[in-house]
Amino acid sequence: MTATGQTLSMPNFARTTPPVRGRLLWLDAARGIAAIAVMCYHFDDLLHLRPLLKSAYLAVDLFFMMSGFVLCHSYEQKLLSGQLSVRRYLLSRFLRLYPTYIVATMLGLFYYVGKIALNADDAPGVLALLKILSSNILFIPVVVDNLVPTGMFPFAPSSWSLATEVIASILFALFLVRAGGRLLGACIVLFGLVFCVFVAEHRIFDLGWGIANFIPGIFRTLFEFSFGIALYRIAKSGKIGIRLDPAVFLALVTIVLVFGVYENIVISALCAFVLFPMFILSAAGKSICGFRQVLFHELGRISYAVYLLHAPMLLWVVGAYKVITKGDPFAGDARWLGCMLVLCVLMASYIVVRWIDEPVRAWIGDKLRASRQRI
Repeated sequence: MTATGQTLSMPNFARTTPPVRGRLLWLDAARGIAAIAVMCYHFDDLLHLRPLLKSAYLAVDLFFMMSGFVLCHSYEQKLLSGQLSVRRYLLSRFLRLYPTYIVATMLGLFYYVGKIALNADDAPGVLALLKILSSNILFIPVVVDNLVPTGMFPFAPSSWSLATEVIASILFALFLVRAGGRLLGACIVLFGLVFCVFVAEHRIFDLGWGIANFIPGIFRTLFEFSFGIALYRIAKSGKIGIRLDPAVFLALVTIVLVFGVYENIVISALCAFVLFPMFILSAAGKSICGFRQVLFHELGRISYAVYLLHAPMLLWVVGAYKVITKGDPFAGDARWLGCMLVLCVLMASYIVVRWIDEPVRAWIGDKLRASRQRI
C-alpha cells in the first residue's frame, strides 16, 4: 500500500524469484543476519557487547513468521492439489531438519560424555544422558527440573524453537493449509490472544526457551507461523504491495536486532508484528543479482547450522579453556575468545552444511525416489 492509499500489484512469483534453487534470497539474508545476532547474543558473556543485541531474541519471531511464509510458498499448492501427501510432506520436513540437528545434538552429548571420561566433579550420569537423548532425538523437550544436565534441550539449547515449529508444521499440513481466509484469520486471532495472555502473565515477550514458558512458546510459534501463512497469501494475491526497497526494511530489521529496543514489550510487538511483516511483504517476489545474490544465498545456507551449532560449540570452547588454563573465561576479559568462537561457528556451519547436511539429504532423497519408482 502506498502513502496515497493506492494498491500496488505484486510481481509474478514464478517470473521474479531468483534462479538459485528457487530460494527467496531477501528472506535468506534476514535469516542469516538473525542467526548471527542470536549467536552473538548468547556469546555476550565473552563478547561483552551489551547494551547491543538486547533484542536479538526477536530473531526467533522473525524465524517463525518467515517459516510460515516459506512453507506456504513451497508446499501449499502441492498439498492442496494432492501432488504431495501429508506423509511425504512430513518426511521432507524431518529430512530438512534432521542432519544438522543430529550433528548439534551429538556435539552437545559428547561434551557431557567428555565430562564423564575426565571424571569431572559436575559430570552427569550415563542414564541421565540416555534419558535426555531418547527424548531430544525426537524433538521432545525434557521437562524434569532436577535432571542433570538441566534444560529442555541441554545438548543443543536452541532446539526448543524446532520443537514448537514441528508442531506448527504438522498443524499446517493437517489443517492450516486448507483453512480459508476467515478461518485462518480466526486462528491467528485465537493464537495471538492466548500468546498475549501469556506475555501479560510473564511480563516478557521472549517465551518458549524454558520449562516454565514452553507452552506459551508454542502459542508464540503458532501465532507467528500462521501470520506468515497469511502474509504469503496476501503477497500472492497482489492486493497489498510495499513500494519501498526491501533493503531499507532489511536494514531496519538489522538495526532492531543489533541495537535493540530495550526489552519493551510494546515496542517489541511493533517490531515483530509491523516491521517484520512489512519486510516480508516488501521482499516477496523481488529478485536480486550479482554479489548480493551470492552473499544472501550463503547467509541463508548456513543460518540453520549457525543457529543450532553455536550453543554446543560454546560448551566445548569454554570447557577446553577451563581444562587448559585452569581459569574461567567468564571471570575476565576474554573478547578474543568470543571473536574466535564466532569465526569458528561460521566455518563449522559451512562445513556441516557443505559436507554433511546437503550430501546426506541428497542421498536420502535419491533413495526415497528410487524406492517410489520400484513400487
